[in-house]
Amino acid sequence: MRAGSGDADRLDSACASVPGIRSRPVLRAAGSRHARGGPHSGAGGEALAKLRLAAAEQRTDLLRTYLRGEAARVLGMSVGKLDSDVPLSSLGLDSLMAVQLKNQIETDLCAVVPMILFLQGPSVDQLVSPVLAALDAQLQGSEGVG
Repeated sequence: MRAGSGDADRLDSACASVPGIRSRPVLRAAGSRHARGGPHSGAGGEALAKLRLAAAEQRTDLLRTYLRGEAARVLGMSVGKLDSDVPLSSLGLDSLMAVQLKNQIETDLCAVVPMILFLQGPSVDQLVSPVLAALDAQLQGSEGVG
């Protein structure tokens, strides 16, 4: 099967299986980031594609790399300066930034992660496990779609 349109259709179907995810105002606004290349294009779409195709033992590192990049972007700092075991709140992540980070993860990965997780002041390393669990749940739910 050719990668591309079929994969995008399956990803759209998977996102459709999460009630209301596309109707959230912040996600509609964040979706404009991907509008130029279609659904799941850009860095987020690439991250999801890599995570879907990766062997289980590689997924944690791939997700950590993605989360470090997104956290650094939201914080306005370089990835190299973001220590993945330091609480993001100690690096300046406030509640609005936490919402932005959460919504970008949902947009890019179609995985719903509870907002409370971000408000508890986790480090990137502490985000990996719950985001991976949400991603796994989303991917398992999408297996029956299409």
